[in-house]
Amino acid sequence: AKIGVVLEELTTAQSEYLGIPKNGPFKPEHYRY
Repeated sequence: AKIGVVLEELTTAQSEYLGIPKNGPFKPEHYRY
């Protein structure tokens, strides 16, 4: 869904900006590829 893609891009941007692992606690397990 679009929302999922937006969240994915957002978390990626936040990870790169904040230096936080993309698979951090804010990312549910079921989001794994």
